[in-house]
Amino acid sequence: MVEITNQETGIVLYRVEAATLEAAKLAGAHLDGAGLQQAQLDRADLTFAYLVGAHMNGAHLLKAHLAGAHMTGAVLSYADMRLADLCKAQLSGADLSHANLTGADLRNAFLYYTDLSHAHLADADLSGAILTDANLTGVRYNASTRWPEGFHVPHPWWRFW
Repeated sequence: MVEITNQETGIVLYRVEAATLEAAKLAGAHLDGAGLQQAQLDRADLTFAYLVGAHMNGAHLLKAHLAGAHMTGAVLSYADMRLADLCKAQLSGADLSHANLTGADLRNAFLYYTDLSHAHLADADLSGAILTDANLTGVRYNASTRWPEGFHVPHPWWRFW
């Protein structure tokens, strides 16, 4: 059994009857403030989950389903989110610095004041995303990265091919 606890209070937020959280069914779960550092959540279903202020730095979220998830203020620095579905996710004020978002679906995601510094965005789809005041310092992208219409793409020396 895996228990997910609140980072500050230690209160158990969720129990999963499995040895790992890989491919876990957590759609709609209320995990605000959860301590999920380095968690193995590859292919997990976190669709519409509440992860406000969750501590997920270094988490493994390869091909995870996070569409519509509420992740305002979440810490996802150095997270592996390759090919993750973050369509319409609420990521305002989140820390995604150094996160690997290669091939991620960020269509229509809310990224107000989000720290994307040094994140990997090669092949990511950010069409329709709201990037108001997002920190894109040192972000890496390629010619296949899709940006919101009319968005001023970061300087060319930040991209890789």
